[in-house]
Amino acid sequence: MPRPHLRRLEAEAVHIMLEVAARFERPVLLFSGGKDSVVMVHLTRKAFALGENVRVFPLSNWTERDVWLYIRAERIAVLSLYLAHARNVVDRRGALLAVSPWLTLLPGAAPERRTVRFRTVGDATCTGATASTAATLDAVIAEVGAARKTERGGRAADRRSEATMEDRKRAGYF
Repeated sequence: MPRPHLRRLEAEAVHIMLEVAARFERPVLLFSGGKDSVVMVHLTRKAFALGENVRVFPLSNWTERDVWLYIRAERIAVLSLYLAHARNVVDRRGALLAVSPWLTLLPGAAPERRTVRFRTVGDATCTGATASTAATLDAVIAEVGAARKTERGGRAADRRSEATMEDRKRAGYF
């Protein structure tokens, strides 16, 4: 059974979804395949069946740790990218980018094999990995609880500020 604060967060998120559905003609749930998205789909199943279209983010009051605790409590499957594995990465201005067919190596860049995981999932050309040995859900929860940087700190696009997502919320992006 999830912790009481997760039940409160779940109820709040479901309430937001239902309110949005009641107020807007065609709300939509955006899905990236990341951990926030899989939680959103799970909550949507609990709230109702979606056919509407609007941009909302009912998890805005959730911490990264809350998301992971909820995933564990509800036994939600997530991408293995969130767990530590040995991967070839290249350090690009402090962001550990996974070597892939979509990443163009800059002159002088040398890939290295590191044990990393992704704290967020996005475009492979700009989403950085985190050096980590957290290969289980419990280890990820412990690591996130001790982290000094938010998950957004690994995104090359958010290098200008760790509060970029918060800035987007204030500006009405969600």
